[in-house]
Amino acid sequence: MNNVKIIRLISGEDIISVIEEIDEGLYLLSSPMIFDIGHRNQSTHISMGHFLPVQVMQQNEMVLHFKDILFMVNPTEEFMEYYGNSVDKLKASNASNGDDVGSNPEMMEFLMQSLDDLDPKEHIKH
Repeated sequence: MNNVKIIRLISGEDIISVIEEIDEGLYLLSSPMIFDIGHRNQSTHISMGHFLPVQVMQQNEMVLHFKDILFMVNPTEEFMEYYGNSVDKLKASNASNGDDVGSNPEMMEFLMQSLDDLDPKEHIKH
């Protein structure tokens, strides 16, 4: 995988993604994954998951503006390989589970209608 970067967003979230500058200050992120590194006793563990709601998206891509980025760094070869394997496994899992909502027009219509029916004021959690 080329152009894989670890990106810390100004929100504090850490993501790893294939990144390409598409215009001055705009970056296309493909297959972005959020990750967290935890420590227990003397061991370290990494948890990783989709950064975007891929089940309702046509493509697992997003455009990010430079003002939303705190910094970018190169991952280690091992972490880049772990990321690539995670992306492949999640793609295979979603395909085998029929989670490709974008190819199911009835499910997509249902989800979009459900979103339209929500009253944002009733669902505020803060």
